[in-house]
Amino acid sequence: MTSTPSKPYFSTYSIVGFVLAFLLPIAGVIVSIIGIRDTRKNNLRGHKLTLAGLVVGIISTIGLLVVPHPYF
Repeated sequence: MTSTPSKPYFSTYSIVGFVLAFLLPIAGVIVSIIGIRDTRKNNLRGHKLTLAGLVVGIISTIGLLVVPHPYF
C-alpha cells in the first residue's frame, strides 16, 4: 500500500508578509523578501502569495510616498 506524500506547509513568512503588505507596507516588503527565500530554500508552499505580498507592499509604499497625506 502506497501513501501519497503530504503537501508541504505554507511558509509563515509568506502569510505574514501578505498581511503586513496591507497594514505596514514597508514591513510587508521586507517580510515578503524573507518569505521568497524561505519558500525556495525549504520547498514550502506560498511562493505566489509571497510575490503578491511583495507587489502589494511595493505599490502601497510608492503610494504612501507619492500621495500627500492630509496631516502633513
